[in-house]
Amino acid sequence: MAVSHLTERLGGPALAGPPATAYAASCPGAAPADPPLRHFRSTPAVFAVLLATYGALCLPALAWPGWLDSPVGLWVAIPYVSIYAFDLLGVPGLLRHGGACGWGWCPPSAFGWAFLVAVWLGIAWLIAAGVARLLRHWARDPGRPSP
Repeated sequence: MAVSHLTERLGGPALAGPPATAYAASCPGAAPADPPLRHFRSTPAVFAVLLATYGALCLPALAWPGWLDSPVGLWVAIPYVSIYAFDLLGVPGLLRHGGACGWGWCPPSAFGWAFLVAVWLGIAWLIAAGVARLLRHWARDPGRPSP
């Protein structure tokens, strides 16, 4: 054995990290342990997972319209229905015909769709940023102090 390898085994630089990392670093030829969820620590990756999950939750509504009446379907419909809340808050131009459609609900205008997509993608991005930050925080070495 080389002297540097013995030094590491007896408490040298390799033992500065957490126990699993120190042991992996002291074993010759061993690869470092792959931290869990390392691919999902960036905001764009978490954002893509959120959008894919929402898309997967919307798919049953194409084959079975009654699915939107289920509890999960109601949660999925919140972004669409929120256009009426924004209209009540006073954002102009969100609904066709100025919201005057007789007894029915007016569909969103082109600006309303663009507004709705921008707002909900922004909310999803903020959620993804928070989740990614938590994942990065949990993946840190436990011995390191917080910044």
